[in-house]
Amino acid sequence: MLDRHNAEEKIREAQQGLGRPIVSTMFNDHRLVAVGSTLHWGKNWKTFPDFLDHYIKLKLGHEWGAAEQAKPLADRHPLMQLFAAYGAYRKANQAKGGGLVSAEMSGAVMCFTGLAYGLYLLDHNAELQERLIRRLKDRGNFQGAFYEIAVARMLIRAGFELKLEDETDGATKHCEFSATSKGGKKYWVEAKMRSINGMLGKGPLDGGSEGKPLRKLIQHLNGAFEKPAADARLIFIDLNTAEGLGGDPAAPPWLKPVVARLEQYERKELKAGESAYVFVTNLGYHRELNRHPTGSMLPYGVGCDFGKTLLGEPHNMRYRRERRHRDGHDVAEAFKHEALLPTTFDGSLPSETFGKKNRPLIGETYRFNGPLEGQEMVGTVVGAVVLEVESAAYLTLRTPEGSFLHVKEPMGPDELHDYRGNKEAYFGKLQHVGRKVGKDPYELFKVFYEHQLGVPRQVLLERLAGFRTPEEFAKWSDEDLLMFYCECQVRGATAEMTKAA
Repeated sequence: MLDRHNAEEKIREAQQGLGRPIVSTMFNDHRLVAVGSTLHWGKNWKTFPDFLDHYIKLKLGHEWGAAEQAKPLADRHPLMQLFAAYGAYRKANQAKGGGLVSAEMSGAVMCFTGLAYGLYLLDHNAELQERLIRRLKDRGNFQGAFYEIAVARMLIRAGFELKLEDETDGATKHCEFSATSKGGKKYWVEAKMRSINGMLGKGPLDGGSEGKPLRKLIQHLNGAFEKPAADARLIFIDLNTAEGLGGDPAAPPWLKPVVARLEQYERKELKAGESAYVFVTNLGYHRELNRHPTGSMLPYGVGCDFGKTLLGEPHNMRYRRERRHRDGHDVAEAFKHEALLPTTFDGSLPSETFGKKNRPLIGETYRFNGPLEGQEMVGTVVGAVVLEVESAAYLTLRTPEGSFLHVKEPMGPDELHDYRGNKEAYFGKLQHVGRKVGKDPYELFKVFYEHQLGVPRQVLLERLAGFRTPEEFAKWSDEDLLMFYCECQVRGATAEMTKAA
């Protein structure tokens, strides 16, 4: 039961992140959803995005939305223009007869439903101040609020607790909000996005030209540092550029120029004692309304060694440094799942909740088709692996007589999609699923270290006999000993790879 709970919780967190879980149940034929201290209910909410459609319209006001929709498309508020694109997406992907259908994520979905999800997360995990809604509905302030909500969504999913600041207090400058990490460290958060004429409500007076994506980078960075912060800083700056969209999100063309400019800033312009975790993003969802969004992020420590690879640095030192900057890495990891929205209310797998077939679970006993036609076998699942190229799972079964056999279970596209996002927990018990490390020695070091935590000290000493004297090892901590052992393993593995090549 504990194994099953841990696996299901892992699957829920993959959908919903590390904030408060969605609170929902069915009562008669109504779906009830609690958001903070408010209860919502409806009859036709089959998926969580169905609820989000209701929620954002409620928060913005039906009268305001109707008034905007009565205008020509070009004259509507930018949010309602995005809503029109979202409506076209839904119409193009609707199922015949009103049933459910799966479709690829698009920029239009992330812009509108992603915004609704961000508002919901603030309401459910922190607070949703009326001033934020007013800023969203104001054309001139829409872009700023739009990006702040995207940042808040990212931080809440990463497990940070947020508190919005009272920006009506004109006595001093304020950051957008504060964020406290899972480890209890508090940060002040600032979020700025480059404005482009004709985009997200900006005009010739408050929007610049499309070229030069780094044009506002340092201005926004200086503006963030100018705001007082009693604690550490998280600074988010969006380049709002078409450069790199549709390409490799890990290597956009603006990456190296941004790194070079930030390095120059540290050397020549950064004030003594200042530091921040800086996240340079390019959330191009509003530019990719009809295709899968490809946002990019550069995590960079201004005034500190976060997000930097030091030449010749031993793997164990790099690993320790990453742990020291765990909060920054949590944000960067959450960004990898930025274009992911919950589908189910309880965090269960969509292919199982909305499909007609349940996945096999380790520890459960099932009837399976035997090798002969009409033959049935009974077996308890004790292991499972998936061969994606075959679209099939291979199950290891233990029969009531104590023998073992293997059966092949075909998997459909939706099942494979859910498996890819939940490999460790898919079969109802957390399992180690090897990740591809290629020829990266550092990734190999992390795999060795993480999978050998808990190996007894005496075992490590026996394996390392001959590398150092027992007297030297006696001065080392258990962690130092394990890291040294993993460094040795990496050297051995890379030597073998070099021979093979």
